[in-house]
Amino acid sequence: MYAIVFTSGAVLMALEMLGSRILAPYFGNSIFVWGSLISVFMAALSVGYFAGGYYADKRPHLSTMALVLAAAGFFTVILPWLAPPINNLITEIDLGPRFGPLTAAFCLFFVPSLFMGMVSPLAIRLAVTKLETVGNTAGNLYAVSTLGSIFGTLVTSFFLIAVMGVRRILFLLGIILFALAAAAIWMALTQDQAAGEGGGRESAASRSRQAEQSAKKKKKKGGRKVRSSTAGVVLCLALAGLLSAWAGGGTAWAISAPSDLYATKTLYDKDSLYHHILVVDQGGVRYLKFDASWQSGMDLRRPDALVFEYTHYFHLGPLLVPSAQRALFIGLGGGSVPKNFRINYPQLKMEAAEIDPEVIRVAKTYFYVEEDEYLQCIDRDGRMFLRKSDTLYDLIFLDAYQADSIPFHLSTKEFLEEVAAHLQPDGVVISNIIGAVAGPKSRLFRSMYKTYLSVFPQVHVFPVKVAGYEGDTLPRNIIVVASKKAAAPDFAALRMIAAERQEELPVPSDLVGIIDNRYTKEIPVGDVPLLTDDYAPVDILMHF
Repeated sequence: MYAIVFTSGAVLMALEMLGSRILAPYFGNSIFVWGSLISVFMAALSVGYFAGGYYADKRPHLSTMALVLAAAGFFTVILPWLAPPINNLITEIDLGPRFGPLTAAFCLFFVPSLFMGMVSPLAIRLAVTKLETVGNTAGNLYAVSTLGSIFGTLVTSFFLIAVMGVRRILFLLGIILFALAAAAIWMALTQDQAAGEGGGRESAASRSRQAEQSAKKKKKKGGRKVRSSTAGVVLCLALAGLLSAWAGGGTAWAISAPSDLYATKTLYDKDSLYHHILVVDQGGVRYLKFDASWQSGMDLRRPDALVFEYTHYFHLGPLLVPSAQRALFIGLGGGSVPKNFRINYPQLKMEAAEIDPEVIRVAKTYFYVEEDEYLQCIDRDGRMFLRKSDTLYDLIFLDAYQADSIPFHLSTKEFLEEVAAHLQPDGVVISNIIGAVAGPKSRLFRSMYKTYLSVFPQVHVFPVKVAGYEGDTLPRNIIVVASKKAAAPDFAALRMIAAERQEELPVPSDLVGIIDNRYTKEIPVGDVPLLTDDYAPVDILMHF
């Protein structure tokens, strides 16, 4: 019984950890997703505890436990088949950043979590042998269940996601639950057999108890029939679940590039410790995607060219600091800018701090990023990297933000103070922020702009052009340039330099157009908060 409780607790928390990976490609990885998952699992456990307590008194048999475990296994093993259409439907309905992930989490995880919540009350009822030990038995079982939950959390988050991927882990969890159900049936049948042998010996004790023993035998035979029926139901659930998962198929992992440059083909599809990573070739361009956000693009005919428009604006760094020798990139993605800068600015020595080692491997394998004397890739969180580094940089590029979520610890005043401390006196910071310059979708950008102003004397804004749109209220990439200098750059002179420089670039970019796109209107910041380590509601600011 303790093994069942421990293992079911581990499976429950493993499923909760996987929940974010199932929802992230559709709803991002924001705090709303995690809040939805935790709420749904807690609600399901509450209902499961209630239902488990009811059936523990009404049907206190191992066969009941077996049915509960088998049902949990069935609804777990079919999740890879159910999740895509349900998530797609909810995404199309567009219930918003809060109720979208909440609805998806409820539809996918409430039922299997409910059944797993029923396990502990049933286990307590089955394990109790006398009234005097109820408290001790319940405490021991809940302690074991909690230890199982800790085990499941650590093993899933530290190892399984990176090694197996979500689909295979869900299949494994379903198999484990079916195995527990089978173990419960075996325990029930073993107890029946032992009780039957004992009953046979007792029936010969006296003639006066023969009628009672006869009634007991009939009851035991009925119990065996129930257990046999339970075994059949468990077997059917297991077969149905496994066949559904098999029919649902899996994501193919291709390892070779398509012969036709314009063919659409998935090259890589895997869950890392931090993202669901997708690499796909489409229309002659290779794209990198994290969860629901597109990260990088590479022209298959010109791998060193910049595909995404916002990456051209990173040329502002070398324009403002033409003598730059050292640069730091926080966030690597597909490495588009470092590859381009290797050719356009060969004097520049670059480092890239990327939190996900799998992203570095993907960048090297599929996007032709090379480590050498010009570029070093370090698998570490950008803020942690700065804390352990004593290097001063001429250029620091911040490109770790996504369209649907933002690492709050890379947006605060304290973080920007650390960035400023690693800049040369004439150095600049170039940051890519997703948002609108004005209007209802501008609160996150304006909060970050306000935070930059609290650290840097000079902050300049360059909204990336969007074809066919000239307004300020459209969410887009916004490039923020900040420096420790007291005086603002002479942008008229810089434009002339840009006109000369763009003619010399081996891999061209429209540097003059970038300078001309500087935003000169006043940006109000009185109604938005200053972001700090203590208060940085970036998810709310992003969506509301």
